[in-house]
Amino acid sequence: MDRRTLFMAQAELLLFFGAVIFANYFAETRSRRERDALFFSLSFLCGGLGLLLQSLQGSIPHAVSVVPANVLLILSIAFLNRSIALTTRQERHYMVPLLLLGGLSVASGAYFTWWHPNLRARVVETVLVHAVMYSACIELLWRNRDQVIQPAVRAMMAYISLQILSGFLYLGAHSLPWIPSELLVCINIVTIAGLALSYLWVGNLRIRSELELTAMTDPLTGLFNRRGLETLGGRDIDRAVRKHQPCSALMLDVDHFKQINDTLGHAAGDNALQALGSVLLRTLRSSDTATRLGGDEFFVLLPDCDETRSNQVVERLQDAIAEMNISPDTEEVVRMQVSIGQITASGLAVTTEDLIRDADAALYQEKERRRHTEATQPSMANERVTLQPKIAG
Repeated sequence: MDRRTLFMAQAELLLFFGAVIFANYFAETRSRRERDALFFSLSFLCGGLGLLLQSLQGSIPHAVSVVPANVLLILSIAFLNRSIALTTRQERHYMVPLLLLGGLSVASGAYFTWWHPNLRARVVETVLVHAVMYSACIELLWRNRDQVIQPAVRAMMAYISLQILSGFLYLGAHSLPWIPSELLVCINIVTIAGLALSYLWVGNLRIRSELELTAMTDPLTGLFNRRGLETLGGRDIDRAVRKHQPCSALMLDVDHFKQINDTLGHAAGDNALQALGSVLLRTLRSSDTATRLGGDEFFVLLPDCDETRSNQVVERLQDAIAEMNISPDTEEVVRMQVSIGQITASGLAVTTEDLIRDADAALYQEKERRRHTEATQPSMANERVTLQPKIAG
């Protein structure tokens, strides 16, 4: 297989995948378009055009095939680097330094083509520069911290490493006749297809993760639903049991929640639930799991949390809820109170259902205590305060 056929096969594959990803980018709605897809498609399109020009060497002037081809290949790797940074959501990238390095490489290639013709030196310099540029892409992939896309990222690292190996094999083919050109064709085709499919895999993994998260999230409050609790909370409980760590749980509901719905409307009730969900998200640790079980019932799992720290969490929640209010479309502000049932399991083989049942029992006891208190003292639960109109100065 001759050199022209080798470059032509790779060029066609690059142009095909580049066009597909570019078309998919514009098919997305404006709000969902991600610039990483744009840069990735530009990378493949530039690479395809560059290899297409190289395949035409001898049929078109060197001034058209050599310098523009090298410029396009440099742009291809620089765009790939920028795409990887955007895909892995990193601020740092090497696009500008790579373009500067590529500019020096193009100048060196022109020197070894016209002023001091030396094909061997030109090939060596190009392979080494491309290896450095691809290594910068691998470094970005190595620093990825998004576990959702980690399998696809590892695949991309493998294919880019294979691309670097292909360059050195191409370099060795000039002096080692036992390296067949067919091997280079196979490696490059596998690399191009594998890199494109790995990139598409990233998008698939993210969409799947978003769908799973949506299925585990309560749409009103943004907290987890029962399914999310069983999935994520179950893991935390199993870990606590395995490591003999304490695990606490809280059950919450809004005092006299029906009164809010009946007097202020269901919109105000929804506002109350959303406000309580926001307080939970702000107050709890990132490792805690806050769940809306249904209606005005909320459940909080506190892994690796003993009774003392659980008491502190309850105090913080009560303080935050005391400052919370609902402002319906009236001149009234409604301050809410929430009853909280609290339990702690230390090193026991418990399940999510066990903690929900026991926390619910603790909540029932707390509400009984509150009813007894309200029977002897005026209740401040869900207090309604009339706002005084402001007087313009």
